Amino acid sequence: ARRIQGWQGTGLNAVGIKQAEVAARRISSNWEIDAIVSSDIKRAHQTALAVARKLKKRVKKSELARERRFGEWEGKNIQEVLDSYKLDASQKRDPFLSFEPRGGESMKRFDRRMEQLLKSIEKDFTGKT
Repeated sequence: ARRIQGWQGTGLNAVGIKQAEVAARRISSNWEIDAIVSSDIKRAHQTALAVARKLKKRVKKSELARERRFGEWEGKNIQEVLDSYKLDASQKRDPFLSFEPRGGESMKRFDRRMEQLLKSIEKDFTGKT
């Protein structure tokens, strides 16, 4: 439906579960993984758990690993959101970089959170994959 999910707590549907299982098989057959860090949002955590089961690892959940929060845009169709803004040519290339939705995160704030996440992972899993 091309809906913006953001922090909405929807879980994986049947297709998503199958995709997570395929990803788990590919990851387990191609890489040695020491640690798995996942967003605490349901669909991300379900995906991480599929990988963790295959690798016999635990998942560390982190709020820092959440995707960007889109506030009032969450649950809406992407085109519906884009149609509500008058965008110039540069904004149309990537409108989600250009705006901070009400109740959501700017790209700058999201970037800072991702930096915190990476520092946390580096500290907790030094020398690990």
